[in-house]
Amino acid sequence: MSENLVGQEIETYCGKCKTETIHLITAVNENKIEKVMCKTCTGYHRYKEPSDDVPTAVAVSYTHLR
Repeated sequence: MSENLVGQEIETYCGKCKTETIHLITAVNENKIEKVMCKTCTGYHRYKEPSDDVPTAVAVSYTHLR
């Protein structure tokens, strides 16, 4: 990755939005993304590499007891 990444868009998880959203890369160190800005909530946060251990949503059914 010899190209400048700052200003490019990336899809990653936003803790404030609680979902994956489009982010702008705002800081890079040694070709590693350091900080991003969420384009949905405009929040800035450290970039976290996606992991295979990300929990997935599980469908839950509720029964109403009367």
